[in-house]
Amino acid sequence: MVGGPHVPFFLHPLLSVIGLFLLLKAFAGIAAGWGLTQHFEWARVLAVVLAFVSLLNIPFGTLLGIYTIWALLSPGAEDEYRAMAQQV
Repeated sequence: MVGGPHVPFFLHPLLSVIGLFLLLKAFAGIAAGWGLTQHFEWARVLAVVLAFVSLLNIPFGTLLGIYTIWALLSPGAEDEYRAMAQQV
C-alpha cells in the first residue's frame, strides 16, 4: 500500500495543492525582491499583495507583512519609489 491503511484519500491531493501554493508564493517572493532591487513598478504591487498574504503567518509573517505594508503604502512612498525608478 502506498499511503497505508489509515491515510484518508483526500490527504495526498490536499498536501500537493498546499505544497504547490507554497512553492508559487516562494517564487513570487523572490521575484518581488529582485524586482524591488531593480525598481520595477510591478514589483511594488507584488510585494504589497504578498505582504497581505503573509499576514496569516503568525508571528513573523505578520510582523513582516505589517512592515512591508507600512513601508510601501505610507504617504509619499509611491512618489519616492517612482523617483528612484526613474533614476535607474
